Formats: sequence, structure tokens, C-alpha cells
Amino acid sequence: MFIAQFVLTIYCDTYGLDWSYKTNFLTRALSWFLLGNYIHANQEKMMKWYSDTMLIVISGAGLVLSLIPIIFHTRINFSCIGVFFYAGTLFILSIKHEDLSLSKVIEYVGAKLSLNIYIFHVIIAGCMTVAVKKLLFVDTGSEIFLWIKPFITIGLTILWAYILEKQRIIQHIVKKTSN
Repeated sequence: MFIAQFVLTIYCDTYGLDWSYKTNFLTRALSWFLLGNYIHANQEKMMKWYSDTMLIVISGAGLVLSLIPIIFHTRINFSCIGVFFYAGTLFILSIKHEDLSLSKVIEYVGAKLSLNIYIFHVIIAGCMTVAVKKLLFVDTGSEIFLWIKPFITIGLTILWAYILEKQRIIQHIVKKTSN
């Protein structure tokens, strides 16, 4: 599945095709979901196979590989291949060191909000673009909007996921007290 994702992404990025051709659940998310399941199923083996040093080196190489087309404006954009190695090794490192917590906030967002963030971020980004264009008459193709949009989107999406999480907790408490 990753090979199909790589080919499709490289083709679309190289020829400037719309992102919707390469980004959907089947061509983008399913591969990562299956990789996560594979890593989880083989977690103990991977802990033994890969040292931290090896994982950090592979991750660094993946980061460099993903930046080469961006920095050097190569004719073919192959960043997604580097992202695979970069992200995959970071997944394994995070499992190896699950007791290490860099931030309680990030831990909470990952554990409690990430599913709703994943589900709603595209919807929120789309609604925000339409609202900004129709209500505020902002040029949504402008460079400044395109730079600001991801930050506003993630902020609104985290807020929405937090509201949904609190709603779920409140419903659980109400249901428990009524029994």
C-alpha cells in the first residue's frame, strides 16, 4: 500500500495535481493505520531488532530525504518516501520509550483527542475556508491565508475535539449517576 501511496503522491506532487487525488482514507490513512497495527503486533521483536541509535539515524536520514526535493526544488518530489522512514522510526521510538513524557498536554491530546482531530480537521478546514471567503470576503488563495490556515485549523480542531471529549465525560457521569 505504501508503494501505491508513494507512486500516487510523487506523480501528483511532480505534476501539480490537486491534493484530493492523493489524499483520502484509502490512499493515505489506511497505509499508516496498517503500519501502526504491524508495529504494535511486532512490538517486542522491533524493540530487540532496532537500537535507539539505529532508529535515530534512520529517522534523521528520512528527514533529510524528505527535505531534499523541497530545498533543491527537484523535478520529482519524493518527500513522502523520507516521511515514511522518519515517521515510522519515530513511532517505534515512542513505543520503546512510552514511559517518557515530554508534555502532559501533548500526551492528553494524543491519548484523548487525536481520533476526533483526525476525523474533523478536514471538515473544519473546509468550513473555515468557506466562512472566511463568504462572510469576511478574504481571498482564500492568498499566500498569507494559506500560511495561517493550518494554524487556525489545528486550533479550532483541538478545541472541537476537547469539547466532544468533555461532552462524552459528562454524558458518562450523568448516565452513571442515573443508574
